[in-house]
Amino acid sequence: MPTSTLPPSLSGHSFFALLITVALISVGISVGMNSWSHLHRKGTATAQINRLVTAVNYARHAAITRRSTVTLCPSAMTGHGCNGRWHDDLIAFLDHNQDARINGKDKIINSIPSTAARGTLVWRAFRNRQYLQMTALGYTHSQNGNFTYCPSNRDLHYARQIIVNRQGRTRINHRRDAAGVPIDSRGKHLRC
Repeated sequence: MPTSTLPPSLSGHSFFALLITVALISVGISVGMNSWSHLHRKGTATAQINRLVTAVNYARHAAITRRSTVTLCPSAMTGHGCNGRWHDDLIAFLDHNQDARINGKDKIINSIPSTAARGTLVWRAFRNRQYLQMTALGYTHSQNGNFTYCPSNRDLHYARQIIVNRQGRTRINHRRDAAGVPIDSRGKHLRC
């Protein structure tokens, strides 16, 4: 006849201790998943904004060093001109006649792939063009404005904004209200 290896005083507590351990692990995993979700959304927003800041800075630098207007725009089908949305692939090209179209002596100088993250990027600017042009002096072609990233779930806590001034310089808007929601220069929540 097999004998129990546990002392009689512990045999009744083992199952109860196992249940408590499983419950604590479940709570820990649940808390960890919420933290992971937060970090993932925050990381996605940061990646989108960094990609765009890099693209704008590249276009500005290329315009200055090549002494030519450079157009930065979304391109749903890379190499086929400006079409699509800002969260799609982007292209930067030398735009000798400043018409925001690839024609004549114009040449694509960089292609910036999409991050495949869900969410949208919107460009709102003076003159309301869906491209951004940098002149040979590194200035925007009268297009100061901002890019706003909105996550797919529209949670404003993860929205981000980049401001592009007339001199072609970018800065990230870090302003937030008391609840931690990003606000614009007028103190209003970002539009998503």
